[in-house]
Amino acid sequence: MKNTRTFILSACLFALAACSPDGLHAYAAWTRPTPQSDIAAVYFAIHNDTREDDALLGASTDAARVAEMHENMSIGSGESESTMMMPVGRVELPAGHEVVFEPGGLHLMLIDLTKDLVAGDHFSLVLHFEHGADLEVEVTVMDQ
Repeated sequence: MKNTRTFILSACLFALAACSPDGLHAYAAWTRPTPQSDIAAVYFAIHNDTREDDALLGASTDAARVAEMHENMSIGSGESESTMMMPVGRVELPAGHEVVFEPGGLHLMLIDLTKDLVAGDHFSLVLHFEHGADLEVEVTVMDQ
């Protein structure tokens, strides 16, 4: 319960800080604790509060040498159905809409971590857009 309240408070504070002047907002960015020898997934939401469509083209962070956008996709059907993680080159951000990066869907993979990600820590993630300015987001490392 305490972790949930801390996360909500952190998300609200970081949401205020993670707004670009051109109306793109990212908030509630989080990842799970992960040792440096592993990869990590980052989840967050982006709201395009403008009148123009945009696209997320990628991200960068000092916490990993590589950041890639991925999406989980269902392959096959019935008993032969499986899920694959596929790289995504761009994520469309329609004007006035929100796109959520969440477990089981869109997510950002951090590959070749530069440090252990420990519960309670934070790190910066920079989102790169097609039209909008880069947007820095604080990611909270938390047990889920």
